Amino acid sequence: METKSIEIDTETNALIEARRKSFKETENDIIKRCLKQPPPNTGSQEMTIKQLDVPRRDAKKRSSRSSGIYDFTLLGKPIQESSLRSAYLTCLRALQARDSGFFERLSLEETPGRRLVAKNPRDLYKKSPDLAESHAEKVDGIWYVDLNLSEPQVVQRLKIACRVAGLEFGSDLVLDFH
Repeated sequence: METKSIEIDTETNALIEARRKSFKETENDIIKRCLKQPPPNTGSQEMTIKQLDVPRRDAKKRSSRSSGIYDFTLLGKPIQESSLRSAYLTCLRALQARDSGFFERLSLEETPGRRLVAKNPRDLYKKSPDLAESHAEKVDGIWYVDLNLSEPQVVQRLKIACRVAGLEFGSDLVLDFH
């Protein structure tokens, strides 16, 4: 497919990003989805904000990259969160609530460079413990979790969490992030 580069200002970029449904979506995908009708036959190639059907937002008040709708079903119970962060925390807390030893077992798991949970926030980041100040958060009374994660990283960690909890990812925990 042939492509064409265009220049857009910061406000337009923020408007496009506000309509993002997943991290896999490209800007081109977002614009195509937002265009409900072909542009009017004006002879101009210029696209207006109204044609994008995007609500106006102050570019300085950007929502976090993880805002959206994050539905998931855990053991048959449907849950909806408004951010990737809260969906991840809710899943982890629910798994700990059903099995008090879950976080202890999960603390033995790690991905390259990071632990999934730890009692000391600096222990989450093997290579860069200073990240704990800005990215670690208590997930319960004594355990911390890393929240500097993309959607694919959250999914990867939830797959590990399911394995540790003895659950089947995709049937016991079903994600519907959009």
